Amino acid sequence: MQINPTDDPNLEQLRERLQEMSDKALRRFGRGAMELCNDIDPCEEFVVQLREARAEWQRRHFTGGKQSNRAMRLPKLS
Repeated sequence: MQINPTDDPNLEQLRERLQEMSDKALRRFGRGAMELCNDIDPCEEFVVQLREARAEWQRRHFTGGKQSNRAMRLPKLS
């Protein structure tokens, strides 16, 4: 049985925490998650945290397919 990550109540809590963070705190969180994902086989939890941090950044700074002035390009996870 495979678990859908969007059904996880902890994921909703993470999203709420990310929404409450300032841009500076969100960037710090995302960079920390990115460092934890640089391992050869990163823990799925860190990958989810990085994905959610990126999604929150996109939600805040990209509107209508255009990058806002305050947007920061985050490197892609390979």
